Amino acid sequence: MASDKKQKYVRPSHCIGGIGCPEVKIEPDCVRLRLSDRPNKSQTFSYQEWRDLVRAVKAGEYDLPGTKAENP
Repeated sequence: MASDKKQKYVRPSHCIGGIGCPEVKIEPDCVRLRLSDRPNKSQTFSYQEWRDLVRAVKAGEYDLPGTKAENP
């Protein structure tokens, strides 16, 4: 990641329509998460908190009841 460029929020490729999509911005000292329809509000995570969250999601800890995580 180039430090001289201002980082932008990015959306997952599966987000259709662009309204209420999660957006992530990786900054030099933290990770920010927001919803596209609420651009003025974001949640800040340390790198370790973000890693823990991503691992838990990938492990299926937050799957909705009755669903199975897709493996891309």
